[in-house]
Amino acid sequence: MSAVHRPLSEWVTEVALQRDGTGTWDPQAEPNSGDRARDARRDPRFEEGWERRRIVLESASGERHGVLGLVRAEPGPDGVEAAAELTHAGAPVLVSEAGIAVVERLERQWPQVRQDPADLAVLAAEPVVLRWSLVGRLVEEGDPGPEMFHILPWELVERSSRGLIGAIDAGRGASGVLLMHWFAPTGSWFGGAMDQMSLWLRDAGAAGLAEHGGIALCEELADADLGRFPEPARRALAELTRRLAGLDAGVRGVAQQATARLSGTPTAPTAPAAPTAPGTPTAPGAPGAADSEGAQGPSAPPDAGVSAEMVEAVTNWLRDLPVIGPGERSADVGGGPMRLAVTEQEDGGEVVLEVPPSAGDVPVIVRAEADGGAVTYLKWLTGGRMRLEVDSPPPYEVGPAPRRPRSGRASAGGHTVVPWPGREGELAEGVRSEPLTLQRALADYTPDEPRDERILVVPHLDLKVTVYESGDGRLIVSASVSSREADGRWLELVLHEAGGGSSRECVIPLRWAYDAAEGALIVGGWQDSLSVSVGPELVGDPALLSPEAVRWSAEHAKDERTGEALRSLLRGPADPGGTP
Repeated sequence: MSAVHRPLSEWVTEVALQRDGTGTWDPQAEPNSGDRARDARRDPRFEEGWERRRIVLESASGERHGVLGLVRAEPGPDGVEAAAELTHAGAPVLVSEAGIAVVERLERQWPQVRQDPADLAVLAAEPVVLRWSLVGRLVEEGDPGPEMFHILPWELVERSSRGLIGAIDAGRGASGVLLMHWFAPTGSWFGGAMDQMSLWLRDAGAAGLAEHGGIALCEELADADLGRFPEPARRALAELTRRLAGLDAGVRGVAQQATARLSGTPTAPTAPAAPTAPGTPTAPGAPGAADSEGAQGPSAPPDAGVSAEMVEAVTNWLRDLPVIGPGERSADVGGGPMRLAVTEQEDGGEVVLEVPPSAGDVPVIVRAEADGGAVTYLKWLTGGRMRLEVDSPPPYEVGPAPRRPRSGRASAGGHTVVPWPGREGELAEGVRSEPLTLQRALADYTPDEPRDERILVVPHLDLKVTVYESGDGRLIVSASVSSREADGRWLELVLHEAGGGSSRECVIPLRWAYDAAEGALIVGGWQDSLSVSVGPELVGDPALLSPEAVRWSAEHAKDERTGEALRSLLRGPADPGGTP
């Protein structure tokens, strides 16, 4: 912005100004004149000549609302060009007369703004989306003091903290509040961790909460710039982390560290209160009771389960992302906010994704341009949030990992099989109770070029799958896990011929050798082009394995150790080929 007034929002829409100064707009018109991917904040069109203005829009029903806008004098009969800023949902950004005066004043000072307490009080009463956009832009282009961050909707943090504490004490429940991306300008992703905790508490209860948002929350707060957090929010978060410290030994250390930072004094863990009896009602306003948001705040908690519409919306948004980094992309697709942030670090980079939790578990692939496509990272976006450390620096290609629904077997636990949009051809049958497998093309090549090694990294399993061509022209798939805990486990894969051809289930036994649990199969020849699907877990119980997959893999083992492990399954008393 500097002295030039530019959009605060990524999207704008054209406004026709009337003689009385009011404006009209087409609610059906595409944002940014049809180019949704363009960021209006960086559009050369707004580089000069525009002035900040509160535009009064009149709806078809005659209602009038003041919205955040820009105007520019133009030669000709019309004389004025006008644009209204839009939210990620495509609605105009509302603003009061007092609010627009403060925004105008800050833009004239930009980026070294004076943070007058009276101005901050005015902004704190404006819609959340305006406050979020203003602080985010100032972080990007200036150096705001900590008080500027206090205009973010911290009352949501206080309410979410109380709700989570109530749910922990009751053994199950939800906070009733979604923080989404509203606090990303602080530089901390604690809001996503709290949303993940709420989803887990609602669906699974307090057991396992540390691994489903609890540890992530405490780690974020242990490193956050707490000057950007107002005192009431710090107190509420300290009570939450104190409760986490008493809930699970796995989170105790980092929870105590976060509590000490938030409260300013060392704290001891507190045991959670005795759970209430099942079915005991929670009074409105009590901890654990659901809160609802108005039109200008975050939406209410998502319905239980996975929304197929949100799965498709998230998938399509990820698929359309350009190569990015370092930088951020955000959008409101299908009624839900999406956010991707890529940062460069000393030894590589980091990718953080936030989407609505109702998208369920979304598999995401990341590839660094520096690796030339040879290394693919695969990680699940769980509870609406994903963080991935990449060994190579950005820019990165980030997109959805194609998923193949299992067929021919019922999925355990009542899981819903969600087709992955945009896939054609046969769907491969899975070999576990999970509803989906993941596919990643690891052997792209052209016949007149030598095949390069392709590596798939699955961080949460500490797994590396490598596809390569041996010296005698055989195509090898190997798997390696550096943890001794993987010794004796099994990795399921599905091999897919390029172009939608046939699929083959196979199994790699992971057996400890030197410094890793590993195994390898011979899956084809130099002329073959394959892609590989892997499941989200290693298999501990061989009774879950497909008999045909075990037999085929035993016949195609690359080495004696791999072959013997597979043949022992066929010989054993629990012969997978036998009759139960």
